[in-house]
Amino acid sequence: MKRIAENLYQSQLDFPFGKKEGEPFCRSAAYLLVTLSGNTLFYSSKYIEGDFDFILKKGGLSFQMLNHRHESSPYSDKVLEKFNAPLICHHLEAKEVAKECKVGQTISGGEVFGNIQAIHTPGHCPGSTCFFVEQDNGENILFSGDTFYPCEGQWRVTIFDGKQEEMIHSLKKIRELEVSFVVPSLYAGYPDFEKFEARDRYRYVIDECISRLEKGERH
Repeated sequence: MKRIAENLYQSQLDFPFGKKEGEPFCRSAAYLLVTLSGNTLFYSSKYIEGDFDFILKKGGLSFQMLNHRHESSPYSDKVLEKFNAPLICHHLEAKEVAKECKVGQTISGGEVFGNIQAIHTPGHCPGSTCFFVEQDNGENILFSGDTFYPCEGQWRVTIFDGKQEEMIHSLKKIRELEVSFVVPSLYAGYPDFEKFEARDRYRYVIDECISRLEKGERH
């Protein structure tokens, strides 16, 4: 796995929708967060079995966490079999997630797992959930899933099975967090994640998304 922060590692990149000439390539990955209270895998990856030895050397896994239904895959069951790490998702996503893999625990938002806080952020899907990691070094991480992601250099959102007003409310909620890194599950072009050196930059890109939504756009 590729180290992208002090205790954060990225799996091999996947192209879930293939490559189409003339269009930005959508990429996805899973991310391993290493903490003293237990390691967590965010999202899923079809390449994850190739990372099992690496994960073992880092201390194994305590949990797997999904932002929403589109991240579910049979590979999460392989992780469960190897590490006995239950899959966690919002209860509104559980029925769809269970079509692809086993759901170990459902949440509603507000739950805390060590230093990881679950934040219900509907808009993309009804149960979309961001995970906020507050760290002693101040480099706090937001795992945003598809709630908030970069596309060809612009941070944006996508309303899939949610509502415009829900997404606006969700963005206003995460806007108030002290965030250094935003790590999505899907992105197009580059960057694949961003380290915000200034909080004003983080707020600015969220405000841009909110402004577009308030004008009636859905991204």
